Amino acid sequence: MKARTQQSWHTRLANRLSLLLLCCAPACSGSELVGVHLKLEKNGSGTITARALQASTQQGPAEAKISGVRWQLRASLLSSQGTFEKVDGLTFGNGELRFVLTQEEAPHLRVILQRHPELAWVKTLVPDPATRRSLVRVHDPQGKQLEIGDIIRLEIELPGDVTAAGCYPAARNVEALRERNTAQLILPVTALLESGEDLIWDISWR
Repeated sequence: MKARTQQSWHTRLANRLSLLLLCCAPACSGSELVGVHLKLEKNGSGTITARALQASTQQGPAEAKISGVRWQLRASLLSSQGTFEKVDGLTFGNGELRFVLTQEEAPHLRVILQRHPELAWVKTLVPDPATRRSLVRVHDPQGKQLEIGDIIRLEIELPGDVTAAGCYPAARNVEALRERNTAQLILPVTALLESGEDLIWDISWR
């Protein structure tokens, strides 16, 4: 009986934890709306997609169809896509974010990110903190999130499976992830907009 009771308690605990994680998932993923995605080909060319958050004064499609409402806030998530011939030739700001591709022994991409309060490429993707805190009410009217656009996700889709991916030096809440042929760097805006050493993100694949 004791063993059965203990097993039942563990089952209830596991169910509660699963429910908690499920409830947290939308809030976690919602903070990573903003970012840059690169799809890299073997020859170094590829496609880039950028997602930027901004406050807007332009009337949204729903506003023209709903009457009796005084609209107060508007948030726009703008996505842009284009192609490039060489990843080494991509320019973000004044060399604030740059890429170095080598294919000597194995293909390897080094991503170098500057850190200081005036990063132009970051400010083109996200507004200032006060604006982000006001726009979160448009994205999440239930108030589960405190801020929107506080994290930039830099994602690179490679022509082969990732064998290694790491970022140094260590920076607050900066996280390097990889899965199959994709490498991701999770970048809190506050970590990028503080003075510090350049972040070096090294990625290898096969």
